[in-house]
Amino acid sequence: MIKLPDISRAKSTAYKIFLVLKGFKRVFPRSEKMAIVALLLIAFITLTLWVREVRSEDSGGSKMTYTEGWLIKDSNAIPDLGRLTNAGLTRYLSDGSIGADIADKWEESEDHLTYKFTINDYYSASMLMQNIEQSGDVFGDVEASSPDEKTIVFKLHQPYNFFLGVTTKSVFPFGPYTVESQTEQNITLVSRKDYHLEKPKIKRIVLRMYGNEKELERVLKTRKVLASADLDRDIIGEKSQRIALPRYISVFFNTRHAPFDKKEIREKIIKGENVADLKLKVKLVATDSQEVKDELQGVVDRLNKQGIQIDVVTQDTGTLVSGVLAKRDFDLLLFGIDYGYGEDLYPFWHSSRTDSPGNNFTGLKSKELDWKLEDARLTTNLDERANKIKEAKEIIKNEFVEIPIKEKVMLYQSSYKVKNNDLKHLADPLDRFNYISEWTVN
Repeated sequence: MIKLPDISRAKSTAYKIFLVLKGFKRVFPRSEKMAIVALLLIAFITLTLWVREVRSEDSGGSKMTYTEGWLIKDSNAIPDLGRLTNAGLTRYLSDGSIGADIADKWEESEDHLTYKFTINDYYSASMLMQNIEQSGDVFGDVEASSPDEKTIVFKLHQPYNFFLGVTTKSVFPFGPYTVESQTEQNITLVSRKDYHLEKPKIKRIVLRMYGNEKELERVLKTRKVLASADLDRDIIGEKSQRIALPRYISVFFNTRHAPFDKKEIREKIIKGENVADLKLKVKLVATDSQEVKDELQGVVDRLNKQGIQIDVVTQDTGTLVSGVLAKRDFDLLLFGIDYGYGEDLYPFWHSSRTDSPGNNFTGLKSKELDWKLEDARLTTNLDERANKIKEAKEIIKNEFVEIPIKEKVMLYQSSYKVKNNDLKHLADPLDRFNYISEWTVN
């Protein structure tokens, strides 16, 4: 154990030296005496700063730095830092259970319609309510209130057995790190001294932005960054982890529009049959997100080969949702959907969600499917829930309203210098930072 210098003793010693020098008027000229005093003051300040640094490291501080390479093809995009800078009311623990985060504890009513959260001592309910009001539909169709400064209450309109999973979403700006500096190429984050959970062992995180895969591969190979989750192929020598996420890119048929109101036509197209005799000319709408743009040309080529003439319209997600999707003004929709931790299909496939602002884009209505989705939301048995979701997916498949294009699989590659970064229970790529406080860098 390092024996630390005593600051008070250092102060006393410096003062005694100063008194001695004060008596040396006849020995030293005034100019030399001032120079000696200045040097002693500099030495004292340096000693004090060093002692503080040593004490900081000995009491759990760290100089560890973790660097990660991000692929940013759109220079105007604002990087989402997720749980690095944000926190949730709750969070997933490494065993998959839900634990405390900003909320210390919670209560669920017997009818499963009311959830009461008790906030920890670091924050007030009024601070959090501002973020809840600005978070849009993150928490779903609920009413949020704060009867006092330590309590937040959510009231659901219908039971949802996975609501606690929703409260893990990081919408509050109180995560383990805060942004220290930011440019177009680099974002540097530093650990918060007042973080309400375990303080991270890594003091700084540097996120470096790259515009293409080759450059990102190069810096990962040469160890200029320690990790990346934005590549599709393995880099030799790196620790690789592949995690399937409940995020899918699909082509959705609008069953409100002819000829896609006919199941037999949808079935022929999905099975890859040539339908040139139908002389179809359809409007395909797609978001301009990078992951969708990467798939667009392949989808168009496939449909063209089947004899379908495609008129493509691309829009940013916000414009598309508020305009085209709200009016259901499309024949085909190339879109990415996220079912979340609970793989909740209800918002995307229940008959009650066929009209805007619902997300049942296809307009599919099926009583059998509705029952499965409702039961899946109500059952508390996870195995039963998984079976009902599987059965619901089979019904959707047999209705031929969706062409699955790609399931999101995240490949996270890191140097073996990074420890304790095994990934579990991810629903979003940024969830890899759920346990960042436990990570270390050798």
